[in-house]
Amino acid sequence: MASYKVLFRPSKREGKKGSLLIRLIHGRKVKHLTTEFKLFPKEWELLERYLNSPATVDPPIGMERAAAELCAITGHLEVLEEGLKERGMYTVEDLISSYYLCNRGDSLSTFVRNLARNLKSAGQERTARAYLSTLARLNSFARGKDIKFQAINGYFIKAFETELKEEGLMINTISFYLRNLRAIYNKGILSGLVPAHGGSPFRAVRITTQATRKRALTLDQMRQLNNLDFATLLDEDKRPESLKNVLPDSSSPEGEILTKNLYHAWRLFLFSFHARGMSFVDLAYLRKENLRGNSISYYRRKTGGFIEVKVNAEMRSIIESFNDEVKESKYLFPVILPIKRSERIQYESGLRLQNVRLKLLSELAGLKLPLSTHMARHTWATIAKRENLPLGIISEGLGHSDIRTTSIYLDTFERHILDRASDHVSTVIKQKEDASLFY
Repeated sequence: MASYKVLFRPSKREGKKGSLLIRLIHGRKVKHLTTEFKLFPKEWELLERYLNSPATVDPPIGMERAAAELCAITGHLEVLEEGLKERGMYTVEDLISSYYLCNRGDSLSTFVRNLARNLKSAGQERTARAYLSTLARLNSFARGKDIKFQAINGYFIKAFETELKEEGLMINTISFYLRNLRAIYNKGILSGLVPAHGGSPFRAVRITTQATRKRALTLDQMRQLNNLDFATLLDEDKRPESLKNVLPDSSSPEGEILTKNLYHAWRLFLFSFHARGMSFVDLAYLRKENLRGNSISYYRRKTGGFIEVKVNAEMRSIIESFNDEVKESKYLFPVILPIKRSERIQYESGLRLQNVRLKLLSELAGLKLPLSTHMARHTWATIAKRENLPLGIISEGLGHSDIRTTSIYLDTFERHILDRASDHVSTVIKQKEDASLFY
């Protein structure tokens, strides 16, 4: 049998009401069902006393409905669980899906909003926002009419794709909406809102993505960035013309703050590069406990793959340079701070700031290309390849589970070599001698 307990989650904003949740535990798995009720902490104290001892404590005034509804929900879950037990083995996810099936109907909007709410409760805010964004697009396509799960068939999906194309959206944007709709639809199958038989309606469309243009710094450019001198670089006399009217005087308070921020971004980028192209999200969430002796061990947030990286002298120096800024933090770098704000929002804000600062750094270093966080990863892989490191070593270094992923990943960087080869093939037929590709 599953166990149920009503919990209170206080708001992170002072003076705001918190949420009431029902925690379900079954088969060593824990899930939370978010209810519609919002209470202040003192109201929760009164309600909790009543829920724990209803025979001796009167229901708090104004919260009779909440108390009755919470008891009804837990009672309903118990009834649903009895039905699931008769069918055999079941999971806590099956129990929650059955609850939504019985109580929320077949409305796509209602299902997605409840799904997003529970994803947020589980800390999956990005996925929740993706589903809500897709729902907004679908509602626009349906001209505001409520969409039922039964209406999602091959014709519906094809018409949705066609409208997105007619709006001039890029292939990857269209793929984003279709992939999310497919994920939502599959969750609807698990919830029993749509039958699992009959084949997938998504066979009507081909969900593809287009390789985005990836850039990597050359070895010379990476050296150029690595050798930036922050003691003199922001001197107005040495500043690139394109930045003279944009950046404040380096001796002013604004200039000092800018110097500090750019130095901050520069160190994070270099650390990412030296740590075998560590993704910024993994860097942001690195905890102090991930650093043990001369190695950093962590699980990639994107794939869950385990990575272990030796801490070289450059990495150690960068880590130690942030010591004062992370004294009170559990994290290794000051991207996520111990403040009353969502860690996910702090990470996303930190990512945006890092990319803005990297573009300024690129101009200051005279790189003449838009620098971004992901370029540290591409640059490490590209330099490794050009240093003739085996593809298998590069693949393992990047944390790829399949060497084919690494092959595709690196192929995008080599177009200029292919262009040179193509030019050679086009001209060699006119030449009697000198068939060398590289001069």
